[in-house]
Amino acid sequence: MNTFGNRNISVSFDQYQRYCNTADIIDKIRKNNEKFNILEIGAGGHRNLERFLLIDEITYLDIELSDEYKNDSSYILGDATNMETISDNSYDCVIALDVYEHIPEEKRNEFLSEIVRVSNKLFIIAAPFNTPGVSEAEIRVNEYYKAKYGEDYIWLKEHIENGLPNLNQTLNFLTRKEGLKIQHFSHGSLILWEKLIRMHFEVADNLNIQSYRQVVDDFYNKILYHNDVSNENYRNFILGYMPTLGDDLAQTQGSFNKIYETNLLELDSLIQSVNYLNSQSQLDQLKDQLKDQLKDQLKDQLEEFRKILESKKFVNRVKRLIKLFLPNSVIIKIQNHRSEV
Repeated sequence: MNTFGNRNISVSFDQYQRYCNTADIIDKIRKNNEKFNILEIGAGGHRNLERFLLIDEITYLDIELSDEYKNDSSYILGDATNMETISDNSYDCVIALDVYEHIPEEKRNEFLSEIVRVSNKLFIIAAPFNTPGVSEAEIRVNEYYKAKYGEDYIWLKEHIENGLPNLNQTLNFLTRKEGLKIQHFSHGSLILWEKLIRMHFEVADNLNIQSYRQVVDDFYNKILYHNDVSNENYRNFILGYMPTLGDDLAQTQGSFNKIYETNLLELDSLIQSVNYLNSQSQLDQLKDQLKDQLKDQLKDQLEEFRKILESKKFVNRVKRLIKLFLPNSVIIKIQNHRSEV
């Protein structure tokens, strides 16, 4: 049974695309509530896969681990291009989502071979490939991030430096592996991906807007995800599996229709409202900063003026002016009055 889009999990749209597709594929090969032993490569610390696959035993491998994960039995410190501590066919399923493009080009075949070696039933590799428009879209949104924050977005910078993987070369390499059925499909309209990523970048530094930004992501996840397929998609999924598991594990996705078109307009409206709220919030922050600066400047100026008023030099200058402009008789009267007081 296809549970496409029925997983009510609140994560960013980009994470949802990866993990919901992956979980649906794994559920296709599950029989009688079967529990799988799964290795996810390069997941970092978020552990989103286990939110989508509740009954499976999941292990995470990464080339770097923070101190909190080094003693966690669910994590393995290792290099995915040389998983020497892992035996052949150790895991029912091996998953690598948006990792392949971060592997240097000269090591990508080693990465693929290791995934094939340690998987027993199924592997899933998802990544942006050098399909039409993808590199250009990534360069645009990276430039947007750089214009706003003064630096490259670290992961897109790595995509650009490494160069996105070649889809046909990858498929040709994997099809030469004996005993495997290889399929692939693409998902996530490139135009929509760019709009949503740009929105994420726009509000990345504004904590006050994050909860509403998640509302927009949830709208995408629940309403648009299933039909988010176009002629140019951001991400490709490659599946390798034993032929005995079935003839077709690739996702059968929805297509563009009038309902989808209406929901796209609603998404555009939500994105615009996020950007508006962010600009208003930034304007309010700027006003507060200017108020604080003006207060500080006024305080400094008053303090400087007080010092001038109390300085000997100023007092002597005032005395000279008094002598210059007031008649002697008036000055004498003032001095006498002061002495009487």
